[in-house]
Amino acid sequence: MVGLSHIKRSALAMSLIAAFASSWAQLIGPRQFANRVEGTKPVPTALAQFTLIALTRNAVHFHSNDTLYVRFFVPPMPLAQKDGIFLRALEREATTGYFMTAKNPPWKVGDWNVFGPWPTKDVIDILGIDAGNIGVLASYRDDNSGDVYLPIDLYEDSNQLSAHTYTLHFIAGRPLQSLDINVSNASGQHVDAHTSTFRCNKAFNPNCIWCAAGSVQAITFDISSASAGVYHVQLVGHVPGSLETISEDFALYHHP
Repeated sequence: MVGLSHIKRSALAMSLIAAFASSWAQLIGPRQFANRVEGTKPVPTALAQFTLIALTRNAVHFHSNDTLYVRFFVPPMPLAQKDGIFLRALEREATTGYFMTAKNPPWKVGDWNVFGPWPTKDVIDILGIDAGNIGVLASYRDDNSGDVYLPIDLYEDSNQLSAHTYTLHFIAGRPLQSLDINVSNASGQHVDAHTSTFRCNKAFNPNCIWCAAGSVQAITFDISSASAGVYHVQLVGHVPGSLETISEDFALYHHP
């Protein structure tokens, strides 16, 4: 049997580690680099129905002391909209309050853009953040449809770029019993993106929960054979024990 003193020592050690991590995160704060602002900041506690964390095409599992790059395609747009292009990174599951925001470079419209270098040693390694916990999101602001997200490639070497499906990472703001996914084009026509329906076993438990509020989930979909343009991914979640649903529509620009 484990002695009480051992349990107390373990609990104290865990408390000290947590306090140290919290203090270190506060010590990092926002740091200025040539091409980005990176560090830590307070994490908002209020959740939307669905909070988008990342939209990726490729995302390598990097290691410490790596140098990362982010690639994404910016569609043709009026030059005035270039100021609305945004690239940022957050933790998928918030532990340190990590963030990274790219400073405004001369983004190229109608072309692939590459952000980097982004060395992990500057902040990510110091905070001890695992590669699987980094979510990167790029977007631009459209005056008619709001935010349009741009699928990104996260890599160390361009030879690593190969995948053609998209993965959307999000936080559910409510506990959900099931999730329906619908993909449509700019005209509202359904697009077969090989999506799945996620649900728990209601036959076993009518009030079962597929995912908890605040949990991070990921869905994949494939529109690689579709033509270039704006597409919409609609998430519809069903709340356990009621007929209530929550939904969100995310617009993205697909470039084959």
